[in-house]
Amino acid sequence: MSMTCRALRSGGARYLLEDGVVLSSTEQIISFAKFVLSDSGGSRVRHLRSLEIFAGGVPPRAVLALRGVISHPLLKLDSLALLDAEAILISDSDASNGDADENSLFHGFASLTTLKHLTMDRTDGRSFDLIRSLSSSLVTASLKLERFTTWSTPPTDPDERNPILILIRSLNTLEELSGNGFEVDPLVIKYDAVYPLVRKLTMSYSSPTAPGIIVYINAYPHLEYLSLRLPSEVVEEDAEERIILNDSLVRRNTNREDQESYNCTWARLKEVSGTVMDLYELGLISHVPTLRVLDLISTRSDGYLADVVLDIRPSHLVISVAGTTVLAENGMLSTALRQSDQLRVLELEVRLLPDEDGVGLNVIMDAIRASLAAFSSLRSLVLTLSYQLLLKRWRRLQAREEASLLEQELRSMDLRAEEHRLCNVLTFLTKVSVVTSGCPHPDLDDDTSSMSSSEEQNQVTEDFARFMLEDDEGW
Repeated sequence: MSMTCRALRSGGARYLLEDGVVLSSTEQIISFAKFVLSDSGGSRVRHLRSLEIFAGGVPPRAVLALRGVISHPLLKLDSLALLDAEAILISDSDASNGDADENSLFHGFASLTTLKHLTMDRTDGRSFDLIRSLSSSLVTASLKLERFTTWSTPPTDPDERNPILILIRSLNTLEELSGNGFEVDPLVIKYDAVYPLVRKLTMSYSSPTAPGIIVYINAYPHLEYLSLRLPSEVVEEDAEERIILNDSLVRRNTNREDQESYNCTWARLKEVSGTVMDLYELGLISHVPTLRVLDLISTRSDGYLADVVLDIRPSHLVISVAGTTVLAENGMLSTALRQSDQLRVLELEVRLLPDEDGVGLNVIMDAIRASLAAFSSLRSLVLTLSYQLLLKRWRRLQAREEASLLEQELRSMDLRAEEHRLCNVLTFLTKVSVVTSGCPHPDLDDDTSSMSSSEEQNQVTEDFARFMLEDDEGW
């Protein structure tokens, strides 16, 4: 089509390539390679900045096609994602001299000099070697280093999956690191490698234990954003099963003692997020302005969160609680929040429980207002009333689409009136927002304004590119 359409011939490659390319099958790889390499002048490959491949193991003809693209002298790739990295790399089994062969995929990826952003998952030994061999200095890296098969490389070196060491070539350029399966030698407190520019660290891991903190503080001393996340396959209901008192207390005490003994902590940390037990075990000893708790807090886990709040004394707290009893005036969490005199902003989601259905919305709101009245340091409140747990139980028991009584009250709730009521009762607040979750609320504005002319033009361009992408197996 680019040979018959003047507009496409002059600008088609840019339209098709400027937002990145995703290749998910052998056919797409071969078709894309033909499209890029058929232009002898290299004007097409010059526009390729982002490439994502998740085709898994690919046959020899697709390997040859990929080699041709990756080794093109005019390629200026900025972002690369290998979403089945080990399978892709071992597909190139006919390279005569293994990974050292200049014609191999491994050598082609390793020789990229303009790469700034790397994403890899389903990794193993050859993938780790590739990361260590990169010619480029990365700005961001997202690496899933967990073992994903029974034949994955057995752990022979405790630092084999250590991001501090395998990314050493990006020591002076790396700014963001995320991933899972990170491992470090438990006997090491500090490595020689220090990453001065890393500001954001996001770690999720398969182990139910949080990592030791001191080695990461030493490696990433200027960190501003820390997030600990469970793997996506771990369901929320499993979070509380991770509470193991003795082990958690030992890890917490060790982390706190290390920070105090070595006089080392994250002094520039602006935000930390994680499950309540991860945050408890980390045992941070310095003030952190924003705290985001990623799992649901119940009366079983509120004591751990109370300790975390007292540890870091946040000025901005984001939490979800199961029912209103967690906020009881004499509860551990409420006591901690009262003592945290730096708290200014609270984003609170209350997930109403099935046993609260017969209580009535007025009684529930009275209890919430009474609990919040003790937090006099607050200036801003975002209150979300969620009936997702209530809805799930009711629908399952009733086997019909009829709303429960409390859900009906929430649906008809005057949100603006409740905001005024909270302001009148909690006079220390200067900003209040109340929302419900579970279904669209009639009080909420429907922001469906028409697109501007520039947005319409962008949409036309996007539709045009999508049309072309759907032709000829993606190209």
